[in-house]
Amino acid sequence: MGVRLGLASTPNVGTTFAFSVPLRPAASFVRERESRSRRVLRLVDGHAVVAGVIVADPLNRGVVVGMLRAVGCSVVAGSKLAELVAAGPFDVVLIDAPATDDEAGATVAALAVKPAPRGTLAVGIGALSQRAERAGRLAGFGDMLALPIRADALYACLENKLDAHFEAAEADATLALRAALMPMVVSADLPAPLRRRVVEAARSASITDLRNAIEDITSLGGPHAVLAHRLGALAWNYDMDGVLGALGERDERDA
Repeated sequence: MGVRLGLASTPNVGTTFAFSVPLRPAASFVRERESRSRRVLRLVDGHAVVAGVIVADPLNRGVVVGMLRAVGCSVVAGSKLAELVAAGPFDVVLIDAPATDDEAGATVAALAVKPAPRGTLAVGIGALSQRAERAGRLAGFGDMLALPIRADALYACLENKLDAHFEAAEADATLALRAALMPMVVSADLPAPLRRRVVEAARSASITDLRNAIEDITSLGGPHAVLAHRLGALAWNYDMDGVLGALGERDERDA
């Protein structure tokens, strides 16, 4: 098969194992990962997406529903699969990632009972373990998204799997200009614990924690209200990168 295995051992140091596997170039088209500077605005006219969401954690459920509705998707959220299937059909159902093969198979079978014209795409959401991802893939889940959900990953899933088309814009230079014109003293004078709360909430995509921190910034009054207003608008759009940028922070995922 062309696989090579290697072994190197040094006394009193350790042993290194290595292997190589030759792979042929993929024959099918692979869409490049969307630029982080590309901002999805809304579904293109004529492209409708009806989505169902079954996510147990209310915060995660709210984030997913908000991201979908923000771009014009029709969304129904529920707590039980049977109730959601009855409300269908759906183009896509985003559901807590299955823990077992049987659970994954039952989910896909239930969605197949009342499918959309082109079928219903099942997408698993969770802190994905290898077992959960394997169960979903083998059962017929079309995609698996890891928590915390990122807007670019969710929209890319809809584009790649449903052929949905979005209107998008490059990063708005005017927003960067407005951030540059914002008095730097606002960010610099932000109490360290409060600044840390905002950064941690943005990096973990915790909308509730972020909004609570923004309320505390607003209560400081004065020029801090300008920053609070800006952060609030970014949080409303689930733009975590924008929140970090407004504070002059770098997203650790880009490091």
